[in-house]
Amino acid sequence: NNIDQGLDVKEFRSDDLMNALAPIVALPAQPRSEYKMYQEAANFVPEDLLYDTNTPHGKAFDFILNRDKRKLSGDDKHLYQRFVLTLIFYAMGGTDENDPKEHHTSSYARGGWESDSVHFLTGLHECHWVKKSLEDHFWGILSIESESDQRVGVTKCNNDMEVIELRLADLNLVGFLPEEIKWLSTLESLDMQNNHLAGPVPSALGDLDELRYLSLDGNNFS
Repeated sequence: NNIDQGLDVKEFRSDDLMNALAPIVALPAQPRSEYKMYQEAANFVPEDLLYDTNTPHGKAFDFILNRDKRKLSGDDKHLYQRFVLTLIFYAMGGTDENDPKEHHTSSYARGGWESDSVHFLTGLHECHWVKKSLEDHFWGILSIESESDQRVGVTKCNNDMEVIELRLADLNLVGFLPEEIKWLSTLESLDMQNNHLAGPVPSALGDLDELRYLSLDGNNFS
């Protein structure tokens, strides 16, 4: 019947996405309560982590699988990019305004951001996950910076719709920067200054061969 067919399709898509994303999953280096059982396990199973919606990884996978209007398949060339940007959102205390399970409260007491603040997690391509900064808008008449410098989020992509500039400065972000950022392989500029991010700086940043500008000042990285 139609219900069984619908369940089969959803299960197939879940397996398809899991097979594509599990190989790129990395545990945070810093001890974190939501990851404790995985960090202490003798054998780490990425699939278990991706199904655990108490973790940023699980929330990111849940979004891609169940709530993302783009409904990407496992072989979509932009799947890694969209998943990693979603993971960054949740790893830094993000709250999805359209997720009924979130209750509009951040999992971090000291800060975090909402999806609407930078237009993240919309049905648009992730190259459009960007919003003009209120502060820069106020001072814009006095600014000589380019328009991209007056926006926050994904501020620049190349002609192949691959992210090359990510600006998340001054957003009161908390949490950590995930190792999976290395899968944004075309990234040239990363600005996350003046937030409350903690833990070690991911060694994976060294794998970003195109990275020319990096600003992590004003955080609590160890």
